[in-house]
Amino acid sequence: FILLAFINQDSFPLKVRGVHLINEPLIFHSVYALIKPFLTDKIKERVHMHGSNSMESLCQHFQKSILPQEYGGTCSPMDELCEEWTDFIMKSEDYLLNISLVHQ
Repeated sequence: FILLAFINQDSFPLKVRGVHLINEPLIFHSVYALIKPFLTDKIKERVHMHGSNSMESLCQHFQKSILPQEYGGTCSPMDELCEEWTDFIMKSEDYLLNISLVHQ
């Protein structure tokens, strides 16, 4: 997914401010090393691999108030955040369906 996003970096009307990977598999580092020479410097600066020691590393990029408790933050736990987002998406079903039909 990330590779496709970066290969098509000039094709989308979307600005990716950063990609933060947490607990990424070790193989990803090798794959990223192969891809990295083909990425722009700007994109390279926006990829952050936090590994398994993510708490300290994430707090260098994000305020603790927006990070879930599982990642060293003071925000709600992940299960509560996921439930809130699921509820929000389900309540937005009609809107999302309408905008998807408009752009077909």
